Amino acid sequence: MLSCILLLSPTTHAATTFLVVNTDAAGEGLNDPRPAVPQGGNAGATVGDQRRIAIEYAASLWGAALSSDVPVVIEARFGPLYCSSGYAALGTGGPVTLHRNFPGAPEDDVFYPPALANKLAGYDLAGDVGDVSVRFNSEIDTSSDSCGFPRDWYYGLDGNPPPETLDLVTVALHEIGHGLGFITFVNRETGTASYPDVFMKHLEDHATGKTFDDMSDLERAAATVRTGHLHWAGPRVASGAASKVDGVHSVGHVEMNAPAPQQGSSSLSHFSPALSSDELMEPFIYGANHDVGLAAAVLADMGWGALCGDGIVDQGEDCDDGNRLDGDCCASDCSLVETGAPCDDGLACSSDDSCQQGACVGTWTEATCGLDAFKIYKAKKAPGGARFARPTVAFADQFGANVTTLVKLSATGNPAGTDGAAANVPEVHLDCYKAKDAKRTSAVRGWQVTGSDAFGSTVIDVGKPTGLCMPSAHDLWAPPAALPPGPVSPMRCYKAKTASGQLRREASITTVGDAFESKDTVVGDLKQFCTAADVDGAPAPDSSAALQCYKVKDVRGQDKFRGAWVYANSAIRADRLVAVKASLLCVPASVERIQ
Repeated sequence: MLSCILLLSPTTHAATTFLVVNTDAAGEGLNDPRPAVPQGGNAGATVGDQRRIAIEYAASLWGAALSSDVPVVIEARFGPLYCSSGYAALGTGGPVTLHRNFPGAPEDDVFYPPALANKLAGYDLAGDVGDVSVRFNSEIDTSSDSCGFPRDWYYGLDGNPPPETLDLVTVALHEIGHGLGFITFVNRETGTASYPDVFMKHLEDHATGKTFDDMSDLERAAATVRTGHLHWAGPRVASGAASKVDGVHSVGHVEMNAPAPQQGSSSLSHFSPALSSDELMEPFIYGANHDVGLAAAVLADMGWGALCGDGIVDQGEDCDDGNRLDGDCCASDCSLVETGAPCDDGLACSSDDSCQQGACVGTWTEATCGLDAFKIYKAKKAPGGARFARPTVAFADQFGANVTTLVKLSATGNPAGTDGAAANVPEVHLDCYKAKDAKRTSAVRGWQVTGSDAFGSTVIDVGKPTGLCMPSAHDLWAPPAALPPGPVSPMRCYKAKTASGQLRREASITTVGDAFESKDTVVGDLKQFCTAADVDGAPAPDSSAALQCYKVKDVRGQDKFRGAWVYANSAIRADRLVAVKASLLCVPASVERIQ
């Protein structure tokens, strides 16, 4: 069908130039002469013009996300694909060629898609041949409407398609993604591959712990249908997936599509539909999506390298706060905004906000902020993090002073609202460490307090110390700036139980919402008591602050918490941690010491 090749105007961006080549015949596809009404920012006068503009716009979004000195050439056309009244294949896409053992190749005998190979080599390896080939279903939105499919293409650029239409920009982004390298060439049925490709080297079967390039043919064939166990094992995707609710393993690896039985090209070369929130490179379209999202992180893991907006500060970047937005202290090109520039840190309890080395920093206003409840999760150091140094700190609380060694991270706490209420200070979390007190110091024994909280008032036996919880800044995407001194005090925690002779509270059901989840929760027995502490000579902002902590479990029938990776920054340690399982609900309490 190739009757003419018309080179369209290049789409140029600070990162990469994309060239779209029209390979449709006269009067067809991108050359369709039917008049069109401008829609959603697309001012094309004909159907063909609007299709071309939509594809060029999708290419521009990829161009802004990736960095290469070599232009990427996309061969684009419309053509007949499967279509019926109930189902239609919207598009196909892939690399035009594959390259191995080229100058600059990171590994020998590994296939690379041409756009990436050109970037690594520094020049166009294939000459006049294009890099990416995409085709879109010409049976949709044609004058004949021969297949009876009930939806038409939407050519707007605003990501707001009317009901019962298909957003071409979204589909073009998806198919261009395949052409840029989001694809493997392993035989899905037999597991064979003439040479490994760079994509398959990051596919890991968690059932065996092997990546595809380390597997036998039989192991690869088995992994293609191991639903829930086939993951993408790359650090940039893991970094970007921290905010995902479902479809992410506890170590940060993202599930890939491995249905049983196989679904042709949908298997392996897509994220799993279980991933939540939805991503561009899932096998089905759920609506308009103009965000390349984790797909760009996949390409970065494959060798595209520096990726502004992935939360990792690469060579050539001054900062990377996990987004490509202007208006904060790290600009859309990952350069620092000048120190002292005004900003808004979004924190309800701060004022006089200004940019400080890429972070928006304000001064806490304690008078407007009260102590929150905290939902406590068992936690551990994320894999790959630095070894915990076991610092020794001095502290003093209402029971006396001591010196303690922090042994390991044991838990993390999110500020929580109960029964629909919002947290007062959602920015301040707690990181809790198991502690071992110094020898030859008086141990706490036999203290009693009267504690009053949202669940009532009772006398509490305070037992041996369990650890120290420090106020901490958290972020799902990138390392956060340290917290300024604020309204949440360090907390020294002790084992606790209702005193003998007191009525034990009955378990109750409360809706608890925090940064990870909102669930109906059974609140059970009292387990810990925490009180404000001075740490290393710094006085607690509120010496009267206290928390009473109750054992919790989910009401049956709700989705199970799958874990979450979090960047944390407290006075003790700045590192990444993994929240594993909810264990306690700590609520503010007023206390009076009895003995």
